[in-house]
This record gives sequence, C-alpha cells and structure tokens, in this order.
Amino acid sequence: MGDLLASNPNERADSTYVPPPLSEVSIRTMDSDLKSMALSGGSFPTSQRIAVPSVQSQANKVPTGSGYLFKIFLAAGIVLVLAAVFYFAFPLFVHEKDNTLPSGNATSTTPTLPIVPTSVTIPTFIHQSLFKKTADKIVSLQLIYPARAVTNLETYSQKLLSVLPTNKVSTSTLIEVALQKEDGTALAVSQFFNVAGMKFLGEEFLAANFNYDFTAFVYETKDGFWPGLVMRPQSSKNLVLLKSGVVKLEAISDIEALFLTNPGDKMGEFADVSVRGQLARSLKFKNSTANFVYGWFHDDLIISTSLEGLKEVIGRL
Repeated sequence: MGDLLASNPNERADSTYVPPPLSEVSIRTMDSDLKSMALSGGSFPTSQRIAVPSVQSQANKVPTGSGYLFKIFLAAGIVLVLAAVFYFAFPLFVHEKDNTLPSGNATSTTPTLPIVPTSVTIPTFIHQSLFKKTADKIVSLQLIYPARAVTNLETYSQKLLSVLPTNKVSTSTLIEVALQKEDGTALAVSQFFNVAGMKFLGEEFLAANFNYDFTAFVYETKDGFWPGLVMRPQSSKNLVLLKSGVVKLEAISDIEALFLTNPGDKMGEFADVSVRGQLARSLKFKNSTANFVYGWFHDDLIISTSLEGLKEVIGRL
C-alpha cells in the first residue's frame, strides 16, 4: 500500500504500479463515413470512438533502477571533489603551519655552510715594502708554509741568520727581509708568525685585522742582529678596538722567540716609553741593547727587539 501511495511514480515497483485508464478518441475514415451515411439514410457521417493507451502514462514510466544509479554517481562525484580538495589544500595548510612556529621555538631548517677561517683563505699577493725610504740592504728568505715538521719551526732563527751578512759592521744598518714561501709567493703576516713558531697575537686575529702584506726588518749593530716587523691594519678596522687586542702581547711567555741575539733575562715589566713624541710600550732585558718595544706610528704597528731599531724604522715610513 505504501508503494501505491508514493508521490513519485518512478519509485513504485512494477508489481504494484497501476496505469491510468485508457483514453477515448474519436476518429473518422472514408469507410466509416460511408457506413454512417448508409445507416442514417443520408445524414451527416459521425465519428467512431476508440480507446487508446495514455501517452502520458507511458512517458512517465521510467525504469525504477535509474534513481539509484543517479544517487550512486552523485555520491561518487562528491567523493572525488572532496579528495581533490584534500590533496591540493592539505600541503598548503601544513606548510603554513610550519612557517608560523612560536618565536621562542622557531628553528631554521636551511642548511648552513661551516665558517671558513680567514687565515686559510689568504689570496696570493705581491709584496710591496712599507718603507718610503729604502732600507740599506735587502735579503730574501724562503720559508716552508705550512710547516711540515717541528724542526721547520725551531730553525727559523738559524735560517734567517744564514742570509744575513757575516762581517761585523762599524755603523748601524737597517736590513729589509723579503719573506717568501717555497713557491716564491709572498708570505702573509699571519703565516709568518705560524712558521716562526711565535704565538704572539694569534693567526686568525692577524689575518682578520691586518693587511696580508707586511715588512720584516733586521737592525744590525756591532752587538748583533735585532729583528722586527711593520704591520698595517686593514682600513675598515677601528684602531681603538685593535689596540686593545694588541696589548695581549705583554702577556706572552715566549716573547724572546723574536730575538736573534740572546737578550738575557727580563728586567721588570712592560712600561711606557716616549719615542719620537709618541708613547710606546717597552720591556727591557739584561742585554742593554735588547729591548722588546712596540707602538703605533703613522697608524702602523711596529714591533722591534731594539729601541734604536724602532726609531730607525719610524724615520723610513
């Protein structure tokens, strides 16, 4: 009974569906008109009524399975649309969530390269003397860098002495030493301290704050050879901050490593000394000629093992 009362005839089962009654229509044919006139004695012909199936009822009768197929296709379409939305939208949502981490817990996933020390990236350069007035003599010395054995560090003094004049001088002489590596390229200031085994200021500190090129010298007197060097800071460096780093020289225990002639024992501590109207720092030794002194002159840092040698160098800058 429920199927018979259903509002949609498409949802009724074939066994319970009752079609609407047949419709009657009137038709006329030549044969029927002749018969009608004969029977009526010559009157006007009349139409004949016949029953035909209802067109509407046949048109409205749709196979009952089509409704279920429509619902299946509709459900499948909805599932496909939702799957597409999830596929394209979910990655965007996850990416946005990762980029909005709390500031306290934010972490960078970008890989970073290790920092390369400045001391190992020194380019090749051409040596140019810092002396405006040329030294009395110029000698060349090749050193092995990086040092391949401890003996290379221990024999620096002997190597330097081997290229210096052997005859005694009656007057003081300033000798410039052109330091080179085995391949003939110039030796940087940070590399020099490494090869010479002098841990004065640190290889990285020197490479990061001073020009690679520097000028090495030896002040020769009748009492021996007194070496030193002139270093020029990089133009972008703050001299005030740089000077505070250079003061660490005074805490070095093996400061005698720069000497070629035995200076004897230390006499006291570092003290101020006036050189050409500017203050320098001086450490005296038992040998009266030996004097480890350093100072800033013409914005260059000069380190010398002789006070008289420092004065001579200042006059040539």
